[in-house]
Amino acid sequence: GDAQGGGPRPGPATLRITEDAGDGSTDGATIEVRGELDLAGVRAVGDDLLARTGTGGSITVDLRPTSYLASAGVALLVEADRRVRSAGGRLRVRVAGSDIVRRALNLSGVDAMLDVSDG
Repeated sequence: GDAQGGGPRPGPATLRITEDAGDGSTDGATIEVRGELDLAGVRAVGDDLLARTGTGGSITVDLRPTSYLASAGVALLVEADRRVRSAGGRLRVRVAGSDIVRRALNLSGVDAMLDVSDG
């Protein structure tokens, strides 16, 4: 086959879910969102993300590998946060301090609703 390897391709987001490794470095599960969390990205990963957050527990959504966050992605984060909390859990959102994703959270005003940490 001629499937091409290489770096991250632009396009809809993908998820990488890491359950607690038990070594104390992470608290609960981490869900990495890679790529563009626009409308297509939300369609691609939204069901999986909400299914995972619906179980409660302590969950970190890592947006540092996310290259773009549209309003649909912001809405997905808010819904995920609501689900985790209604299941008795807690959702943290990690972003790179200065990037476009952080700015999108600021502009939408949800950074006051969500537990957002830089770095």
